[in-house]
Amino acid sequence: MMKKDITTQTLLSTDTGRSMVEMLGTLAIMGVLSIGGIAGYRYAMDKSRANETIDELNKRAFVYATQVLNNEIQSGEPLSNGEFGDKTALGYDVEANKSYYPDEFEVTLTNYPSEVCVQLLKNYMIPYQIVIAGKVYDPRSDNYSICGEDGEGAPETLFVYTADLNQEKEEGLEISGTEAKACTPGKEFSSHGQCYPCDSSGSYYIGSQYEYESCRACGRRMVVENQCVPGCMAGQVYHADKKECVTPECVTNSDCIGSGEYCELDSSQNKSCTEAPTYGTCESASGTPVTVTGVGTYQKSGSEMNWWSAQNYCEAIGGRMVTVADFDCGDTTCDSDNFKAFRTAFGTSDTLWTSDSRDACSAYDVRLIDGNVNANGRTFNRYALCRVGD
Repeated sequence: MMKKDITTQTLLSTDTGRSMVEMLGTLAIMGVLSIGGIAGYRYAMDKSRANETIDELNKRAFVYATQVLNNEIQSGEPLSNGEFGDKTALGYDVEANKSYYPDEFEVTLTNYPSEVCVQLLKNYMIPYQIVIAGKVYDPRSDNYSICGEDGEGAPETLFVYTADLNQEKEEGLEISGTEAKACTPGKEFSSHGQCYPCDSSGSYYIGSQYEYESCRACGRRMVVENQCVPGCMAGQVYHADKKECVTPECVTNSDCIGSGEYCELDSSQNKSCTEAPTYGTCESASGTPVTVTGVGTYQKSGSEMNWWSAQNYCEAIGGRMVTVADFDCGDTTCDSDNFKAFRTAFGTSDTLWTSDSRDACSAYDVRLIDGNVNANGRTFNRYALCRVGD
């Protein structure tokens, strides 16, 4: 009798309740669905914000293109935002400038989400080129990490447009009889209504509008200092001195792990004369300390470099940049015993950076050949000279 009661009670408990495993399983399913729903909602919102931004950028681009085509603005000068203002409808900061290249302008977008940046890269087709934090985005790479981590702000993003806003989509037309045929992107380019084959050679100097059009249409090449050079993949920058695309290795000396290395900063794509370039490569701080009679011990770099790199070089060897006072020079010329001692120690063929600045954009250098003290732009290449052993 006792056994029968236990069985009945067990059956009743099983039929009328839910086990803990079932409850946990149900909650787990609900959690997965909720997470999926939230992720889908966020994706939809990011895409909506990107589409709204694209629509506004297109409207702004039309206004900017009109100013460029009407020759209202000089190269490098800001374009008028007109009724749009300096922020988008979503509150992102935006500014525009006429490019230094013919019939082009640049729009800079800052203070916007990285998730919106990803959607812009996936869906915005009108700009000729998109540059993020100084890195040219190549759509062949599908590397969206260039936008930064989710939840963080995207880096400064530069959109480069041709004044003919349809150029990238149409890729030019070939007029043949009564039919029009689109040029093949990457293999042909359009010039004066005709399609011409792309030049498959490497970098070349641009000496005509024909060569310019060829460069900008073939293989997403870039124009750097009147040179047609290959378009760099995402995560790379074009090194003007090496004439090739390189992967940035450093921003400061602390990024270089090799013994006696310094960060040589590449200023070829730096837009500001007041700020140090934001990328570089780790190079050996080669050189031999030399005693300058009556002055002290100094070391000269083995190659020329910009002013910021010269600072890094001297820091890497535990020294400081030379000053105008070290040469005991006047305001514009040197003829002191100290200067003559430097000439004896290092020869007369070099121009040396000093740490002395004339203004935010230039610093003083000293020419050993004639003793002239000049102020030049910090992007110029001069030898670094460092006082060591102090």
